[in-house]
Amino acid sequence: MKSLKIVSLVLLTISLSSPFVLKIFAQRSLVEDLELRGYVSVTKEEILKKINTRPGGVYQAQEVKEDFQRVLKMGKFDVLYSRIIVKEGPKGGKVVIFALKELPKEN
Repeated sequence: MKSLKIVSLVLLTISLSSPFVLKIFAQRSLVEDLELRGYVSVTKEEILKKINTRPGGVYQAQEVKEDFQRVLKMGKFDVLYSRIIVKEGPKGGKVVIFALKELPKEN
């Protein structure tokens, strides 16, 4: 049983170091940072509750778009002037910025 575990571990190590597997991992960028800009009346915590993307996670453009849509559905931000900015990070990953524009307060 112990030798089976060792063989399995060796095979796993070999397969993970294959060029094909390394290429797949290399194509996946990590989220280096998540920035929220332009919020005043809403707390950062309220916004973060709507966002699944987190620093250290794998960058997925579709997930970022869905996060952004959930933030806009809060009804606090201008749909026309709020946007997503994705920049290359200093470590080769992505910096995701939600540049938000709050709607004017109604009197």
